Amino acid sequence: GASPPGSEAGAPLARALLPLLAPPKKKRKGGRGRASPAAEVAAAALAAVLVRAAEGSSTAATPPRRLPMRDVAAIASALSLPLAACPAPPAGDPTRSALLSCWEALAEGHAPPLLPVCRLLRDLDAASVTEVGSPDYDRRLDAYAKLREPGDWRVVATAAAGAAGEEVEDESSSSVVAAAAVAALARRALSDLSDRGDLALRHAAAGAVTALVIASAQAKKKQKQQKKSCSEADAALTSAADRVVFAAARARAAIFDV
Repeated sequence: GASPPGSEAGAPLARALLPLLAPPKKKRKGGRGRASPAAEVAAAALAAVLVRAAEGSSTAATPPRRLPMRDVAAIASALSLPLAACPAPPAGDPTRSALLSCWEALAEGHAPPLLPVCRLLRDLDAASVTEVGSPDYDRRLDAYAKLREPGDWRVVATAAAGAAGEEVEDESSSSVVAAAAVAALARRALSDLSDRGDLALRHAAAGAVTALVIASAQAKKKQKQQKKSCSEADAALTSAADRVVFAAARARAAIFDV
């Protein structure tokens, strides 16, 4: 349906901030997976824009003012890329925290079906409350346990594919959102898989990546058997496997030396 008045107010500013979130082409000195200072500022600004754009949507008297799905798709895709930092930045990294706040603001205000993905991303980056710069292993391993089976990935992809809600005329953008959500989790797992110093997380990440690859293979097999176009969830799974996992394997085969 038509977007409520004012729902696109934050879209131009949000789109202007997206290029600043892109991961650096060259590795920065002295930083393990650290982004540029500009990325931290841009992520914090984007989170504020997303919250502001959705203001008023939490009251019954005011209809939701959500961004158009095409903008949600562009933002989700841009937010997925920085999660590929290999190895991952230290626990509590401010830029990573700001990026996760963007995911949460995007989901809460504009695409509620993405909330399960946001919770997983936040748990996969959980920091210890007792040791500065250390991971919260319980939360991180629990999150990976929720991605251990191919069916777990299908559940996530199916939920993310519902992000368009009633905007059924914008199915292409909905597919992009679902693919970006699954890709974000895949990139996060590959980030941990590249960390040779943390065997527990590396093993858990390897299990999650393996499950995604199997889920993708199952989706392709089903599509071939049924001889029809695949669902948005299946497309998201195959896209993440092909464009994230297999691309990383070709570029950096060493990360699979587990």
